[in-house]
Order: sequence, then structure tokens, then C-alpha cells
Amino acid sequence: IREIPDRCFQSCTRMKKAVMTEGIERIGSYAFSFCNKLENTGLNEGIRSIGEGAFMQCEGLEEISLPDSLETIGRYAFSSCRKLRGIRLPARIESIEEGTFSHCMRMKGIAMPPSLAAIKDEAFRGCSRLRSITLPEGVREIGRNAFLACIRLESVSLPSAIDQIGDGAFIGC
Repeated sequence: IREIPDRCFQSCTRMKKAVMTEGIERIGSYAFSFCNKLENTGLNEGIRSIGEGAFMQCEGLEEISLPDSLETIGRYAFSSCRKLRGIRLPARIESIEEGTFSHCMRMKGIAMPPSLAAIKDEAFRGCSRLRSITLPEGVREIGRNAFLACIRLESVSLPSAIDQIGDGAFIGC
């Protein structure tokens, strides 16, 4: 198979592990959402797209390794993964979409690639353990409420070429 279909494993509340086989290129929208006990998932090289809400509210997910082949991550893909501690975005990612990592309450850090150009609305909203952010020089846009309620945020390094910062981008930090 080439893809995990939309909502394929949604709400499989006892699932603890998901391993992708070779050849999978796409994880569909909400494919693993609400799999509360999912702790580990192996994403193989070759995956190019993670759909909207694909891992939303996988509250047991502590870490995930994103393959270098990954090009897009959908809106709210990892929203409310409350135990997710950190993530490294692959070099092909150009945008962090709306709410992608919102309410990842244990997220302490994120490695952003030089290719990153935009951080959309509410991308990191409620990431209450995030302490510092260094945005790559290519970032031109920070969306509305992008870092809202990141209450432990102590340091933000903005690129010199930034064009747009949305309303409330850092409110409550």
C-alpha cells in the first residue's frame, strides 16, 4: 500500500505502537487521531505527507522521528500530543501549518530547518514548556496567536527579513 487512509485507525484507544512499512508515502487525515495510548510510531523514509490531524490527541506519544523525505505536515497533525517533548523538522518543510503542535504541553524544543518560511496561526499555542525559539533566517511570516500561552518562553530570536507578525503572536508568554 502507498498510504494509510483517512481515519484508518482513529480512536483505537488500546493501540500502543504503529510501524509503517516501506512504500508508504502518505498518512491520511486523522489516521491515528485519538489513539490515546500510542507511544511509538516508526515513520519510514519515503513518507512525503502527514495529513490534517493525523496524530491529534495521541496523548501517550512522547517522541517521533520525522523522515527526511517528509514535505508537508497538515494542520493540527500533532495537536494535543501532550507528552511530545521535542521534534526535528526535516529540511523540506517550508511551513508549520495552523495548530500543528498546539497544546503539546511538554514540548521543550523544536529544530527548524533553514527552508522554513512560515509559522501559521496557533502553530505552537499552549506549548507551555517551550523556553526559547530561534527562527531560521528564511522565516517571513508568523501567524496569529502562533505562540499564544507559551508561558515559559524566555527567549525569541526573530530573523531580520521577517515581513509579518500576526495579532497576538506571543500573547501570554
